[in-house]
Amino acid sequence: NYKNNTSKISIEFNKVTLLNYKSTIDKKIFNFSYPIKTKKYILNRYILNPFYNYQLYMIKKNNLKIFVIFRIINKKKNKIIKIIDLIGDQKNIKLLGMFFKKYMYDNKIEYADIYFNGINEKYFKKAGFTNRYETNEIISNSFEPYVNTNIDIYCAYRLNKSNIKKNIRLMRGDGDSDRPNKISKI
Repeated sequence: NYKNNTSKISIEFNKVTLLNYKSTIDKKIFNFSYPIKTKKYILNRYILNPFYNYQLYMIKKNNLKIFVIFRIINKKKNKIIKIIDLIGDQKNIKLLGMFFKKYMYDNKIEYADIYFNGINEKYFKKAGFTNRYETNEIISNSFEPYVNTNIDIYCAYRLNKSNIKKNIRLMRGDGDSDRPNKISKI
């Protein structure tokens, strides 16, 4: 638990691992977006990933819950967070602000970034995120190899009769933007 002394808000952070993912991840959290993800998907895509070490956290405050998946990138002496996936009601994104404030301070992380489609930006602003188009900062998306420039990520999704009325939400982890570009020799 982390208690923010200034606002006296108590939130709970639960790290999700191979040993506890079945009991820690509430199945109902997957009901808020499409394409639908499952505990099996989380296990195979993130927990058992052979290339990257993902950090998975269930963040709770009272009845509010949000599930976040990210990875830490080390670049020389700097560390950053790439948020890969976010599962839950978009109204609960405000919990990310308290979580990342503590996590980044404790781990000496410079910044966190997220690419998304299908979520109202106002929820990220309430959590303390800034739109990179509103700053002069370079937030590189390429670290294998590192490219010191802002790069847009484009996405598309095929609509059909079964999903046309769904709340389609796409994150970095839903495409090939979060895949290894450097493959080590075996």
